Order: sequence, then C-alpha cells, then structure tokens
Amino acid sequence: MGYGASYPHISTNVQGCAGWGRHYGYQIWENSPGSYRADGAFGQYCMVFPKMDMVITTTAEETDGSRIFPLIEKYILNNITEQPKPRDAWCYQYMKNVMNQWETPVVYSPSASYLMHMLQGKEFDLRSRTSDEKHTLRFEIGNSRMEFVIDEIQTIHSSCTVDLFGETTYAIEIPSNSPLIGDEQRNRIWKYAAHHSWVDQSTLILTICWQETGHSQTWKFYFHENTLTLIVTDGTKGMFELSGAVSDRNVRFADMIFDGAFR
Repeated sequence: MGYGASYPHISTNVQGCAGWGRHYGYQIWENSPGSYRADGAFGQYCMVFPKMDMVITTTAEETDGSRIFPLIEKYILNNITEQPKPRDAWCYQYMKNVMNQWETPVVYSPSASYLMHMLQGKEFDLRSRTSDEKHTLRFEIGNSRMEFVIDEIQTIHSSCTVDLFGETTYAIEIPSNSPLIGDEQRNRIWKYAAHHSWVDQSTLILTICWQETGHSQTWKFYFHENTLTLIVTDGTKGMFELSGAVSDRNVRFADMIFDGAFR
C-alpha cells in the first residue's frame, strides 16, 4: 500500500474540508486517516473505509462537495460502534418509511392541454439557433403518456403522473462535463427517468434524469400556431451561471435552443 494509489503522495491541505482533503495519491484522495476516495465532479464520490469494511457512494448535482463530508461524519461515521446497538424502534420505522418511498413511484398532479389531440403523430423540423444542428421531432400521445422521438434515434417515454424509466441512444445531447464525447459515447444506450407537465395550454415541460451522469435536463416546449420553440436546459446551468461562469467545451450549461415548424 505504501506505493499504491491510496497512499498519500502529495499534501494538499484543502481549506474547509477538515480531514477530508489532506493528501492525494494516484487519482485517489485521502479522507479521514485510514480511508480514501475516488473523487468525481459535482459530488460523485466513492469512499472506502477499510477498517470498517464499508464503502459509501454519493451521486449529486452539487458544486461544493465539501458539504457532503461533514454529513457523512455526523450521521454515519460518528455513530458506528464495535458493539451492536439495541434496535431503535422509532428510527427503524422511519427508515422503513423512507425505503418504502423509494420503492413507490413518485406521483405528480396530472395535467393536460387541448394540443394533445393536435400533436398526436405530428412531426416538426427543428433547427438550432446557434449552430448547424438539425433534428426531426415526433410526438406520440396516449392518455397520461407521451413519447418524444428525435431523428428516430432518441426516444423518451414520459408520463404526467409518474416517472417512467427507459433506455435510449441520443440525438439531442445529454448533460455532459467532459470534452471527450466521441462516437462510442454517442452511440451507446443511456438510462433515464422522465415525467412531463403542461404548465398551460401551450407550454410543456419534460424533465429527464440521466441516471448514469448524475445530471438532470429540462426540455421546455413553447407552441404557437404552427411553430415550436424548444429550449433544452442542463441541470448544471443553475450551478454556475449565477456566479458568472461561461460555458466552454469542458462544461456546457448554456441552453440549447431550437426553432421548429410542422412538416
């Protein structure tokens, strides 16, 4: 271990991280002494605690990852003992209720618009306002459910009452914080959960959680007569734009805006 990735090679003394940012190995950070972690962007952590035979992982859309560590210490590490504690009936019931919530689909208030009948099977030609990017978009609608089909490549199944889970390749780019998106990534299948809501008679919002990226995305559809404006917003936008940061090839959080019309 003395020369391995988990061994501290560089002293960092990160401010505000208590004992969590003291040393760095080969792509591995030291947590509190005797433990280490793989450290990803936006609060993606895999923390290993060998003495406790425990691994903790987090997935979050969080700009300040140091906020996560005190919570780990307070609610998990500080409560671990060698001797098993007697069952806390209240705590057990509380945790059981939380777990049951995760097993039950999230329920949203149903919404509808008169456009649902007009959009069924309709296709739009979309053109980006800022690039040469072009797409076709088709709507398939049935009761509370919708399908958004882009270029016959990307299909998002959604409901206005629950999250629907699915897999798809993508045509309109999913949230990314990497400049290294090549053909292999573009052609792979991505997992998602999606739901939609009619804000009013002519405004539709589709919310997509891309489960393998740690990021969410909203597609806002504004319909007017025979035209459509689609604004795609990555969840990372709210994390940076207010601080004055500017999108670049490494982190894109500027909106993608498309204008379209009925075919």
